[in-house]
Amino acid sequence: MLNETSLPKYFWADVVNTSSYVLNRVLIRPILKKTPYELFKDRRRALNHVKVFGCKCFILNNGKEQLGKFDSKADEGVFLGYAINSHAYKVYNKRLMIVEEYVHVFFYETNLVQQDQRPKIADEKDILQEKQTAAKLEFATRNQTAEKEIQSAEKAVDNNLPKEWIEPKGLSKNNIIGDIKQGLSTKRKLVFFEHVAFVSQIELKNVNDALGDSNWVVAMQDELNQFTRNYVWSLVPKTDAMNMIGTKWVFKNKMDKNGNIVRNKARLVAKGYN
Repeated sequence: MLNETSLPKYFWADVVNTSSYVLNRVLIRPILKKTPYELFKDRRRALNHVKVFGCKCFILNNGKEQLGKFDSKADEGVFLGYAINSHAYKVYNKRLMIVEEYVHVFFYETNLVQQDQRPKIADEKDILQEKQTAAKLEFATRNQTAEKEIQSAEKAVDNNLPKEWIEPKGLSKNNIIGDIKQGLSTKRKLVFFEHVAFVSQIELKNVNDALGDSNWVVAMQDELNQFTRNYVWSLVPKTDAMNMIGTKWVFKNKMDKNGNIVRNKARLVAKGYN
């Protein structure tokens, strides 16, 4: 029975108890024409509760544990026999890994046809071997990760070290402008420095302060030149019927996607009244 159901050897006692339980209720004595159970109890015992040993079964959680919203309502188990003092079944719970007696059990007895569908319980030696193998794999993975980190760190150190200068033919160090160790500066790296010398890094609030900064004076002049090109206004003599509308300067620093100031923008706007 153990070999047929692929169960571990330490379930041999359950095999003996189940075999005795079934034989006492099925085997008929040739002379008395009764089973041992009838001779002892003086009554017949129904056999509709007898199940296939080692079959897969599902244990219904009838309130022993508090279930969550997405928790399973049943646990998978393996049928091992019958209880002695009650009408319950002895079942090995695969989730809890214990043998207990349950009443609310649903049996799936059609899974003993094929060998690969039989319920299997790992032996203690198999479990120990699996744990040792997993530990070895984890240790090897950690060593590989540590080696890769060391190699990457060594490469980073090598990249930071100054490279030895190899002087090409027809080129002298005296003809090179700048520091050789800084490497090649591309146009993209020099975009930021194109604007630094021609813009103000301070965003002013007062026109008097702006007149003292040459960069903001250039920005204000560009704004006035745009008014002239677009014919925004024309100067006329003031009369008593005209109301004066005041103006003010608004100063803003324009930035690129990296947050670097690339332009000083000055705008001359009219004051609004409610």
